[in-house]
Amino acid sequence: MTASGQAYNNPTTVSGITVVAVTSDTFVKLRDGNASGPVVWEGEADNATSSLTKSFNPPLRFYHKLYVEFVSSGANSAVSLEVIQPHEPTA
Repeated sequence: MTASGQAYNNPTTVSGITVVAVTSDTFVKLRDGNASGPVVWEGEADNATSSLTKSFNPPLRFYHKLYVEFVSSGANSAVSLEVIQPHEPTA
């Protein structure tokens, strides 16, 4: 299963992520902007350990939009993001 798209359509900050891999390894990339934007964070939930939970301190900033890429060879995986606040772009 491959899914990608805008998770948040404005500038924002992310303080945590949980990736659950039920039947196969699951890979996630968080990008600033769109599919060709810079990768701000990437991680893998290994099927053997079942999940990956990560807190970000300081939080990750996405200056344009929050774009998520999600890849798993199985159908039973999930991603959960903790968006703590939208923020206004700085001049």
